[in-house]
Amino acid sequence: MPVKLAYNTLEWGPTPDLHAMLSDIKEAGWDGWEVRQPLDWLGSAERINDVVEETGVPVAAVCGQGWGFADDRVAIESNKRRIEFAAAPPEAGTSYGRLYGTVRDRSGRTFNGFVTWHTSFFQSHDLHGFDSNRYDRGMAFSRIQVIEKNRGGARVTLESGEIVEFQRMWLSRPGVRVADPALGTVRLEWDAFSSLHLEDPLPGLGYDSFDGGHPLFGTVVTRQGDEITGRIRWDADEEWSWELLNGRSDDVDFQIEFGNIEHIEANEDGGARVTLLDGRSFELDGSNDVSADNKGIFVFPPSDEIPEAERDSERPAWRYISWEDFREVRFRHPVPPGAAS
Repeated sequence: MPVKLAYNTLEWGPTPDLHAMLSDIKEAGWDGWEVRQPLDWLGSAERINDVVEETGVPVAAVCGQGWGFADDRVAIESNKRRIEFAAAPPEAGTSYGRLYGTVRDRSGRTFNGFVTWHTSFFQSHDLHGFDSNRYDRGMAFSRIQVIEKNRGGARVTLESGEIVEFQRMWLSRPGVRVADPALGTVRLEWDAFSSLHLEDPLPGLGYDSFDGGHPLFGTVVTRQGDEITGRIRWDADEEWSWELLNGRSDDVDFQIEFGNIEHIEANEDGGARVTLLDGRSFELDGSNDVSADNKGIFVFPPSDEIPEAERDSERPAWRYISWEDFREVRFRHPVPPGAAS
């Protein structure tokens, strides 16, 4: 595959003549340009596309503003707000396959999705371990079907049916990570790992699968049995479906998207049972999201449910429930029409 080279436009300064600059770059034989000008000066993506079509020099990369960027909070916010995400072009892709499969932990729980083994995440990367002769042996993940923990080492079944025994594995922190779309992300330490079955990936979530998220909404129940329904702010912090609940269980670290959670219930051990929309449940602790360190749950009732005497009051309508008083919460996805206002 031929290699194409792009030119960094930093030396042209923050406000160059784009047509003249790109004409010079093309005449010199470069294949594209790395944008180094401020986004608030460049303008819209449509304008840049027009310039690219007129000059025949495509954008290869976009780099943040470099002039006083570290100290210029206005420039930082301006650049952030001008990032407009869009669906990938139909021809976009990579020739390197991602690792994908089902990981089972020592408790029998399974997690399915894209996998990172230590720092390897492509099928072309190698699995490393020591064989019976204590030699460091590596093999491409593309050849592997199953990895099963076997005492301190692992039994590896190849696509060919051959079985390779490793006496010791090259696997330390960060361990094995799985991006499970119905959960979020989990990270397993070697002590928690049981097996990995590699598979062909399912069709990925496309751009249209993401709706920008929604406010957390549901019903919080106190230990006295009171039920408060409305917008929810968890741990005095998280209040959107795309935010993460952190916890730990049996040497597995969890980062669960709130949009995947159906129910959270405090348990007698000081942690919480978290139930997902797909029915899986996990007993979690080890984080302020699911322990006595939780800063409390705030609930904001819909405006039409706030007593009239409180609507014009300076007292905030948010209801506060401490972790000690919290029993459970039942989330509703998506938010009922008008309920989050």
